[in-house]
Amino acid sequence: MADAQAQESKSEPKSSGKKLIILGALAFLTVGGAAAGGAYYLGLQRSAQSSPAVAEGSGPTSKVPKEALYVALHPAFTVNFPEGEGTRFLQLSLEAMTRDPVVEELIEKHMPVIRNRLMLIFSGQSSARLGTREGKERLRKETLAAIQTVLEEQAGNAGVDEVYFTSFVMQ
Repeated sequence: MADAQAQESKSEPKSSGKKLIILGALAFLTVGGAAAGGAYYLGLQRSAQSSPAVAEGSGPTSKVPKEALYVALHPAFTVNFPEGEGTRFLQLSLEAMTRDPVVEELIEKHMPVIRNRLMLIFSGQSSARLGTREGKERLRKETLAAIQTVLEEQAGNAGVDEVYFTSFVMQ
């Protein structure tokens, strides 16, 4: 009986050692599999983002737009309001947003025409109209349309997507 107990006590540590090895191997395979799956998924995401079709927004299911480019129309515009109003002048700065580097160059090239058109629009405003948010929004839309019209007339490409006022002062 002492021999049987000695053999039992010797076989128990071997059995628990085997269990530890098996559990360790399973844990290693589980963690390794998860890591490999994650790396594969991230690799697919990176290759999809760097793919030209996705980056340019020309893929059939692509929703990723090109990077926005902002062109500041410097110097700031300053115009007088008609006489008789309490507010005497308007000074504003704006930036045009496009997603096409060619349009960015076209804005710079045709800046004198754009500035002239905008000066005519801005000088025709009244402080009462521009005193409301709605009035400022209407002016922003008119400004966008004017820039698009100039670019269409001069270069055949109206590629400005938005116009943003970055400074707006009435005094």
